[in-house]
Amino acid sequence: MIHPLLGMTIFGAIWYQGESDSGGAPRNIYNCTFPTMIKDWRSNWNRASNGQTSATFPFGFVQLAPYHPSPGSTSGFSDIRWHQTADRGYVPNPDMPNVFMAVAVDLPDFNSTYGSIHPRYKRDVGARLALSGLAVAYHQSGIFQGPLPTGSHSSASGLIVDYGNTWKLSVVINDGFEVQCAHLRWVADPIVAHTNTTVTLKPNVCHAGEKITGLRYAWSESPCALHRCAIYETSHNLPGPPFISYADFDPKGEPYFTFDHQTHIRND
Repeated sequence: MIHPLLGMTIFGAIWYQGESDSGGAPRNIYNCTFPTMIKDWRSNWNRASNGQTSATFPFGFVQLAPYHPSPGSTSGFSDIRWHQTADRGYVPNPDMPNVFMAVAVDLPDFNSTYGSIHPRYKRDVGARLALSGLAVAYHQSGIFQGPLPTGSHSSASGLIVDYGNTWKLSVVINDGFEVQCAHLRWVADPIVAHTNTTVTLKPNVCHAGEKITGLRYAWSESPCALHRCAIYETSHNLPGPPFISYADFDPKGEPYFTFDHQTHIRND
């Protein structure tokens, strides 16, 4: 489908796909196949256009939107969203340079006349793609992605998830976080307090004696109502992307979570 176009000179590409890979074996390798496809497109387009198309041309994509109205149900959609970022939660990243995305996890449209797999809220998608594309492809300064954590620590009040000083947080609802307890059991862990840069999760949601071993956010096929996920930043009302992380433990045996260094703001 793409091969006849390779001789054309392009500046960049936009991609909106992944739903059909959410089941079975393709889902499990999407963190490899998707970045590899981007590299392949760049290489072949550069070669076929005699170098007129950049070998590192900008590539934008839409992270999968909700599908079925099942807020608590996990599915292959959760995995695909994560794999779309090469399991980092953000782009660009070392595995996906010069790539940008629009998060669409808060745009359910279960009554869409085109089927719920095709939500009609394309203005939101376009605005988010434009913002991230202007930053990554055209090097405009400013925030272009919603909040991702920078770290965490335990306290008597509960697990405190730190989002750093890049964003000013807007907490819309208290639901969306889950922690993993013993036996790989995931439990909802609501927000009980927040500041402009942190959220505190309810303590003692695991059984007595169980340690928290994992933390995830918006990890379901349809995690929230329209524009009603928990975490947004205030300057552009960008939703926090889904993420998952597994715990390390401090000398006292308390869990903490570290996160990759995110590229989420341009200063040049």
